[in-house]
Amino acid sequence: MASSGERRSTISTEGMEEADTKIALHVQDALQAGHTCIAVSTKDSDIVVILLGLFPSLVAQYPEVDLWVGFGPRQHFSYYHINSLCEQLGAERSEALPCFCAMTGSDTTSQFFFHGKRMAWKTWMSFPDATKAFLHSHENPFSRIELTSPTFQILVRFVCII
Repeated sequence: MASSGERRSTISTEGMEEADTKIALHVQDALQAGHTCIAVSTKDSDIVVILLGLFPSLVAQYPEVDLWVGFGPRQHFSYYHINSLCEQLGAERSEALPCFCAMTGSDTTSQFFFHGKRMAWKTWMSFPDATKAFLHSHENPFSRIELTSPTFQILVRFVCII
């Protein structure tokens, strides 16, 4: 759909500090406006992760969405097709990805001692039950996880395997 001139956004980013979450809102706003092919350019891997995590719900609302993310430093800059990445990972793993990244190290969380993302990723691929725990955290971000809960037990097992 071509741009129709003066359109005002229907979203409010007031009170939001992080640009990466604002970008996700702008993607949704563009979809609401009828755009189907969207490209985002970033140097922040968190945006790729957030968009992958949101993609299953976006495609449920907007089946025609075609989402691309340009990512990387100048010499290695590439476009990634979020549709294809989500298809490769599967909807559940895509939705669980932001929680996996938050737990295994991000801008604000340190990685496990001498165990980076690559080791954590291999562990997740070999321990698919962790997806359930990450999804639970994604779907219930403010719920209390008790020591005896299945989610906590799975996360403990995941950390021990790492």
